[in-house]
Amino acid sequence: MFVLHPKMNLKLKSLTGKDKAIEIDGSATIAELKQKIEEYEKIPPEQQRLICNGKVLIQGDKTLTEYKINSNCVIHFVLALRGGENRLLSKARL
Repeated sequence: MFVLHPKMNLKLKSLTGKDKAIEIDGSATIAELKQKIEEYEKIPPEQQRLICNGKVLIQGDKTLTEYKINSNCVIHFVLALRGGENRLLSKARL
């Protein structure tokens, strides 16, 4: 059985308040959405943190439909902070 996944119109909202409309297929994965965002924002997917309906969208292989994202949803886009231990603390533990 063939299932048609229509295009979705999502609203990408950044912390600076900048909004951007994104059209993407409903069967797209979170990884594909992040690639599309990289085209617009020039920020690599590994530095993107996406939030929709209070959920962090972290599973790249999960589809928008699986996350119950539909057309006209607002995706909040923030930069993911890089983790790491403070070097002074690391040396102190030696």
